[in-house]
Amino acid sequence: MNDLHNDDKPLTLSDLLMVCWRRRWLALSIGLITATTVVLYTFRMTPMYEAAATLAVDRGRKAVDFQYDPTSGSIEYGFLNTHRDMLLATPVLEQTLKTSDLLQTPAYAQAGNDAVKVLRARMKVATKRDSWTITVSLSDESPDRAQRSLEALLAAYAANQAAQKQEKAGDALKFLSNSVSSARERLDESRKREQDFRIAKAIVSTSVDSSPVSQRLDLLNKERTLLDQQLAEATAILQQFTNAALITDAHERLLGYLRIDSVGRHPVVTEAQKQWYTAQDMAQSLGQKYGNKHPRMLEAQQLSEAKRERLMEAVALAQSTMHAQNQKLQLQYLELQKRTMEAERELNIYRTNLANLQALNSETLSREDMFNRLLTRMGEEEVASRLDARQVMVIDPPKSDSKPVNIRKTLFAAGALAAGLIAAVLAALGAEALDRRVRGASATQELTGLTLLGQLPFIPGLLPLGKGGDPDNPPPLAEAYRALRAALRLIRRGENTSRVMVISSSGPGEGKSTVCTRLSIALAAAGSRVLLIDADLRKPTLQKQLGDERERGLSYLLAGESDIAPLPTNFARLDFLPVGVRPPNPSELLHSGALRTAIDNWRTIYDYVVIDSPPLGLVSDALSVIELADGVILVARDRVTMKSTLRHVISRLLPLQSKVLGLVFNAEQLDSSSYGYRYQYGYQYGQRPEAKSVTDKPA
Repeated sequence: MNDLHNDDKPLTLSDLLMVCWRRRWLALSIGLITATTVVLYTFRMTPMYEAAATLAVDRGRKAVDFQYDPTSGSIEYGFLNTHRDMLLATPVLEQTLKTSDLLQTPAYAQAGNDAVKVLRARMKVATKRDSWTITVSLSDESPDRAQRSLEALLAAYAANQAAQKQEKAGDALKFLSNSVSSARERLDESRKREQDFRIAKAIVSTSVDSSPVSQRLDLLNKERTLLDQQLAEATAILQQFTNAALITDAHERLLGYLRIDSVGRHPVVTEAQKQWYTAQDMAQSLGQKYGNKHPRMLEAQQLSEAKRERLMEAVALAQSTMHAQNQKLQLQYLELQKRTMEAERELNIYRTNLANLQALNSETLSREDMFNRLLTRMGEEEVASRLDARQVMVIDPPKSDSKPVNIRKTLFAAGALAAGLIAAVLAALGAEALDRRVRGASATQELTGLTLLGQLPFIPGLLPLGKGGDPDNPPPLAEAYRALRAALRLIRRGENTSRVMVISSSGPGEGKSTVCTRLSIALAAAGSRVLLIDADLRKPTLQKQLGDERERGLSYLLAGESDIAPLPTNFARLDFLPVGVRPPNPSELLHSGALRTAIDNWRTIYDYVVIDSPPLGLVSDALSVIELADGVILVARDRVTMKSTLRHVISRLLPLQSKVLGLVFNAEQLDSSSYGYRYQYGYQYGQRPEAKSVTDKPA
């Protein structure tokens, strides 16, 4: 199965060389013209000579930067670039023109009021940050004048610097004095605001841990820890009371209460318990002397019971005391929590106030630093204003070069060669892009994505077989058809069915009829029974190829006449079925069931059925025939087939891509001398066919 596609592949070096070779004469002409133009332009250039000087910049004095960043060197670099821009300033250049003879030269005289722009354009100023030097160069038509002009420029710059220095010194001192006074006022204001804030917020320490609020909060936390312990003990005692109350036996319940440590140590309970134990001992002693109903025994028992009741009341009093103590502890705990929360809130406020104080302190320090720097800078300016030190010194005086700087023969020769080469390549690519016809078998195969079955050479003056043409001559063409025959056998190897092939093209004049005829003869010459059918009902030409002018043919068969049959030709094992009379409704006839029945019948008789169809790029008749065939072969002709039409045909064959066998590249012109030869195919599709055929002039 072939892959029908039209992918845009990247242009490789081999493709580029191939394009340049195909367009070699155009590329060579454009390249020579471009290279010659570049060379002639260099000959017309006026030689320019350059004088250069080196200046050193003193880094000792810098302007105050109110956003100073110690990690950045932007102050120094900006200072260096300032001197570079001052060398190119308009006042300096105007003074240079007045003190030199540049205005007498044609370049400056023609510029008129723009003479300063001409001088600035001819200057180059480069800075070196590592060495703090500035290189100044000036170009001119004369090396001596370039040197003199550069000397005048440096003198004008020095004079401009001296004039600016006097004015700058007074302005700088005045500015710095005002800045120092303003900075002092801001510093005093910041210090007062910081002190007022400290007093208003009662900030005695900048450490949070040593503040009174923090210390009070520590004491409250310790008190809460002690209170937590007391609450835990009271809760445990109350739980013991609850557990003792669950005892059902009265005596055991009383003993359970007495086992509670706080109850047992209660003074009232201790006294009542002692009296109860004494009454019990007395009752036991009397019980040994008297009976249970003796008056003294009854009195002793009543006393013991009374003491027991007194003990129970004492236990209840102790329990009530414990409940009261527990409630008191809980109230104390709640009060302690409120005091702790209040202390924490005060501590947070203290922290916030401390942060604000730190911000005020930072502002004070920043203003103090700015004040000190301005004060120091004012002192430096006062000292520097009394000194006559120069910021820019000439360490390498102006000197001109005897060789022109704008003319480099080797460089210009390489540039001309490169420009010519680029222009040649662009011309070849442009011509290739503007050419709408296919060129070369490989390019056509890449365009269509089809298998290349055969390449047929271009033969000037090739005659149809019916007009004296010979299928074995010329030998290169005959050999190409034998190679095409072998390629078809390799594609269909292993199949036992008949081979029904449709041969079509994208447009007229591409030689599909000639390919049909000569391929059929080549297949028959190899021993196969071949049927050649002319299915181009609009413009039949196979009868001209074979010299068969019968009027009854495929059109009659499709119209319903069953006695129409192929007839032998002058070539062994080759039968032919012409169109006959061209019908007025070719599309309807090709869609009839008679064609399917006939092809099914011919499959059982012939080894190959070769069908010539109309061009696919003009009408859709061929699609009806391709649906009934085993495969289709597309013919494209070198320098005749239109790329756009070929792409359109490929897209139309997408639904039938499994039947596309490949591409035959016809009339390949290997020699550009035969470029002017063209097929002539008089198709006029869309019109009603006439009674007689129009002569086909195939390749």
